[in-house]
Order: sequence, then C-alpha cells, then structure tokens
Amino acid sequence: MTKTIEPARLRLTEYRFALTVETQFSDMDVAAHLNNVAIGRFYESARSRLHLLLFGRELYGRNSSHRVVLAEINMRFLGEGAFPDPVQVGCGISRIGRSSYGIAQGLFQYDLCIGIADCALVVTQDRRPAQIPDEPRAAMQRFLM
Repeated sequence: MTKTIEPARLRLTEYRFALTVETQFSDMDVAAHLNNVAIGRFYESARSRLHLLLFGRELYGRNSSHRVVLAEINMRFLGEGAFPDPVQVGCGISRIGRSSYGIAQGLFQYDLCIGIADCALVVTQDRRPAQIPDEPRAAMQRFLM
C-alpha cells in the first residue's frame, strides 16, 4: 500500500457500494474506541454483501462450484470511531484480473473517513485459482472505481 492516499478514497460518495453497520458495545476497546477486530469485521461485512451482488447467494452455498478467498488485506487506521453510532463502509472494485480482483474500502463515521482497506481476492474452483466467471466479471464493471 502506498503512503499517500488518493483524496477520492476519503469520500464515501466515490465508492460504488456502501453498507451501514450498527456498532455494538462489545466493539469498543478499553479507551472507548472501536477496536481493530471490530473494524476488520465491518470491512468483511461490506465485502460479503458486495459479493452477494457480484456472485449471488450460491457463492456461500455448500455446493458452490466457486469460492472467493481473501488473499491479502491492508488496513490503515486514520481516525477514531465510537460506539453507539453506526459506521458506513464503502466498497469499490479497484482492479480485475483473470482469477483475482481488488476491492478498495473506506470506513466512515460522522461523514469522516476513519480508515481505508485494500483487499486482494482470488476466485477458486476445487481449491485452485480459477477464471472469474463471466457474470460476476460483468457485474464487477458496475462497481469499478
């Protein structure tokens, strides 16, 4: 991840998909901030909802022919979040390859970006990298940043 942050990454309106997540009391650390584990879960919740739009419900089915594996995630913490207010997680497709793609995410509270994440994901079939199927690939185009 580069040291500089593109200004667009700091604006929720730049992301093609957004999910509001309610924070829980248990999401706080001893300093009354949203803890890092909870923040990772917020990003994961938004990614999984985006995947439902891209691949459909069958992606999470026991007999799905394809799986999506999170190969890498880099998170940057830019500010403090607080309970009990919700957070908004923005997501956009940052790149599309043959069997892998990237998701750029931003975490917002009080209209302020408090974190960003960059993810590398790999589509697999029979536990091996596989070409991204045509329908999800076409759907990804709608979410390109």
